[in-house]
Amino acid sequence: MTDLETTVATTEQLSRYIIESKKMRPAQGRAHHTAFMPPPNRRLSVYRTSDLDEDAIWEIGREFVAGPLQKTLYARADLQAAEVTACQLRTEPAPAVHPRHANIEGWPDDDAQVRQFALVLSQRARLIQVPDTQS
Repeated sequence: MTDLETTVATTEQLSRYIIESKKMRPAQGRAHHTAFMPPPNRRLSVYRTSDLDEDAIWEIGREFVAGPLQKTLYARADLQAAEVTACQLRTEPAPAVHPRHANIEGWPDDDAQVRQFALVLSQRARLIQVPDTQS
């Protein structure tokens, strides 16, 4: 595996795994904005997937996201880290879970603004559904 930098470059691809079908909009090719709403700790989990092939990207989702939660992996939403920065948020490496794990942090306290940032991220991300052979 490539050694990852301690800071996330704006050119890096981030993948947000989707384990609830209601958090995706396949007809529009996008994730629902709720897929990008942070949990109460305001750390939204993503993975740094720039230099990985498709099989490796899906393996992370199955093994480190869906598996531990005993959930079905439906899709992922890919976006560039620059999109996170454009929302005045930051992507912080959090390798305790996996060397490629990171969190989107810096969410505002205002819930309406959080929702707006989640909406923007969902619109800028590309939804990729799990291939039939991997579900």
